[in-house]
Amino acid sequence: MSSSQTVSLSGQSSELECNFFPPLEVGSKSEIGLLSIQTYNSIPNVGAGCDTLHIINGSQRVTTKIKIPTGCYEIIALEAKIRELLKDIGVRFFSLSTDNSTLKCTLHCNSEIDLNVDGSIAPLLGFDRRILECDRRHESDRVVKIMNVNTIKVECNLALGSFDNGRQSHTIHEF
Repeated sequence: MSSSQTVSLSGQSSELECNFFPPLEVGSKSEIGLLSIQTYNSIPNVGAGCDTLHIINGSQRVTTKIKIPTGCYEIIALEAKIRELLKDIGVRFFSLSTDNSTLKCTLHCNSEIDLNVDGSIAPLLGFDRRILECDRRHESDRVVKIMNVNTIKVECNLALGSFDNGRQSHTIHEF
């Protein structure tokens, strides 16, 4: 005779946990498996610590801080949001695009952009901390880091036999 138990977890944090007391009783020939996992891309890539652009405008070199709202942006959506914010301070031209071959981005603006500030969006776009000259195309120094999560790991402390970098783990699925 076999029996089965299903455990469902839901939540909005990056870690979901379920503790049983008393613990589940399982026999020596028991099996554990993952029936399904459902997730969607709602992890913000723009937020506190990586959400600002400092625009240096005009001959007076007036610096304006642009704060991008927290969210999960693709490059096209990020460009649109930045353009919208820049309209308010009179910036005429701003372009942000990616090169699918190199995975780097190109930024072009008619004003200088100071990426050498705390909270700059530079790391997400692959740029080092520096000032980007106006009216010039700038290619990022590294690949764009638009996704700040690249692995989802499902662990269950009832499972044995998995290894993570040579150490035993309780992983039942990873993608």
